[in-house]
Amino acid sequence: MLRKIVWDTFLRVEGSYQILKRIKKMNFKEMEDLQEKNLNQMLGHLKSDIPYYKKIIEREVFSYEVFSRLPIIDKKTIQQNFDAMTSRDAERRHPYVNFTGGSTGEPLKVIQDKEHARWGRAVKSLYDHWSGLEPGDKQLRLWGSERDVLGIGASHKQRLVRWLKNEKWVNTFVLTDILIKDIIDWINENNPVQITSYVDTAYEVAKFANKEEIKINFDGTLLTSAGTLFPQMEEEIKQAFGCRVFNRYGSREIGDIACSGYESDALKVFDPVHFVEVLDENLNPVGVGEFGDIYITTLKNYSMPLVRYKIGDVGVVHGYNKNGGVSSFSSIEGRSTSVLYDKNKNKVLPAYFIHMFGVVERDFDVDKFQVIQHVDLSFSINIVKKDDFDGEWYCKVSESIRKIVSLVIGEVDVKINLVEDIPKNSSGKYQYVVSEC
Repeated sequence: MLRKIVWDTFLRVEGSYQILKRIKKMNFKEMEDLQEKNLNQMLGHLKSDIPYYKKIIEREVFSYEVFSRLPIIDKKTIQQNFDAMTSRDAERRHPYVNFTGGSTGEPLKVIQDKEHARWGRAVKSLYDHWSGLEPGDKQLRLWGSERDVLGIGASHKQRLVRWLKNEKWVNTFVLTDILIKDIIDWINENNPVQITSYVDTAYEVAKFANKEEIKINFDGTLLTSAGTLFPQMEEEIKQAFGCRVFNRYGSREIGDIACSGYESDALKVFDPVHFVEVLDENLNPVGVGEFGDIYITTLKNYSMPLVRYKIGDVGVVHGYNKNGGVSSFSSIEGRSTSVLYDKNKNKVLPAYFIHMFGVVERDFDVDKFQVIQHVDLSFSINIVKKDDFDGEWYCKVSESIRKIVSLVIGEVDVKINLVEDIPKNSSGKYQYVVSEC
């Protein structure tokens, strides 16, 4: 109770408590209306205070028809036009610098501000509420810590905040069997209200528990983030933890974008903070149930608004709102660099290979795998086999893998590599499928 009182007091002083109290009561219609208001205000700000947009904005009254004529931007655009995309009044907004995790090998520097942080904290708390976590509830966070890897450890401020929020953090950048056992033991002893975890970490812990037939005594909910929650991963996690699994989607340069809740497995976008588009190769909105590249417009970061920013992910649309923006996702399918192509240049989602390797062909007995498609459409399949293997096993697996590829891609060259390990990227995530096309 003391922790909750202190934390609530901090949020009141900081300002996000009042925002959270307000947005918790909003229905979807009110969210849409507030999004339209924020879009109008943002267009006016772009025209008056952002040099990059001063000669581009036609008018300050939002309509999707006008908005869709604004240019698409990406990391390279921001890097080349950094000063022109920074607001002339940024200094009065308490700005700070943030960086992406660099999962593509190219970290991005952006400027954010106090208002963006206040709304971001409120939205994160709202998504926690949707997934069953309230302030002060005991939480286990299976996350990554660069400071731990460097031997620095958490700062005094970080330790204080974690104590106030009743959070137990475990660094899972390097996930060994011993660490997995320690995690399961802690859960069994403490039974937290929620576990928030990297998708990959929760999946690896679940696979270990299921394979070793270790019971996890857990009555709470599990929230996955920082990765793609494929259906077979979710089923594995549910089997091990015996709980409801929620999914949250976001990024460092944007913040939390969407989250599932008790009412629906669809990932609901909190409309007032972001305007989300899912577009095809011709930059036209895709239909409900269809997938395309995700573009985000931030509506509360006035120091450096990101407008129609290609975030590098692919998603399936579940619904649209009255403003023409995506209101919910059926699923996030991963990085756009994970979309593969068959011999006719049709797109193949990475979920196919995740499903075939993880569910259909469980007798592979593969610890980890990675599918790489090269420019000439050929494949390299890296696999880590935990146990000893023989020639018969290798021939059987090779035949099955080549069949899996040919069924959707066609007859292409497939090279199968037995490797000691598949390293995580700089953000602590595995990239199961990589497309160089």
